Amino acid sequence: MESMQLVVEGGGIVCTVFFIDSNKFEEICDEARLTQVGLGGLIENDASTDKHIVSKGFFLDRESTELHLELGNGSRFTKQDIFQLGKQRLVLEMGDMDSEDILWHEVVESIATIDFPAGRSPDISQVAIVYYEEFQHGISETEFSVAKKIELENIRFWCAHNDCDDDFVKVSTYDETIVGSEEYDHAEIALLGMNIDGKNMPTELPIYEEYRSRAWVYSYDEAEDQFVMDYLQSKRLPEWKKGRAVGGVPLIQVI
Repeated sequence: MESMQLVVEGGGIVCTVFFIDSNKFEEICDEARLTQVGLGGLIENDASTDKHIVSKGFFLDRESTELHLELGNGSRFTKQDIFQLGKQRLVLEMGDMDSEDILWHEVVESIATIDFPAGRSPDISQVAIVYYEEFQHGISETEFSVAKKIELENIRFWCAHNDCDDDFVKVSTYDETIVGSEEYDHAEIALLGMNIDGKNMPTELPIYEEYRSRAWVYSYDEAEDQFVMDYLQSKRLPEWKKGRAVGGVPLIQVI
């Protein structure tokens, strides 16, 4: 068994969109008001919930995102090292091309497998909840184990492009500048994990001590024949979390 560790840190945003039956959602809200369990945990654990991860915190195309990858043999590679290796790989593949002529997005595509999600839209019997947490500094540490020796050539980052198909998730997050905004240097390639020998392996969510959060509820409007944000219901939502947050670190919530 071989192992490696990926460490990612910096500022970012965790963003998830949930689809859940509207009647079940009302029941869960009532339960959250009566118990010490946060609304988010009840929604996420309900069997009827469809969960769509937009971002797990960090973006590969954001310059300020720092990361390093440590292989089982002790070799350590920074983000800059990996990008340079990707550029060198492209130079070899393309023959006589000068490395300075290689475009940045070509390097990213050489070191990452990038999903372009599509078809993520709720049924009219459901409500959609867009939940996100912004943090100034967080850290994610993930140990990966595989059955055979890991070669850097067989490792890619696993990412999702936020500027993807115009489904509900994109419209309610990317088009609303929750992700892909100037605040995040217009970064669009969300880092979800590593792709090792063709297998996607997710990263751990980051740990952070302070954050700003929002939860928006969308429901189907028959008159408009589309899902629209319910601002009043969003403001009346029960507390999303109780006590402790990602990674077990107490948080200071700043609204």
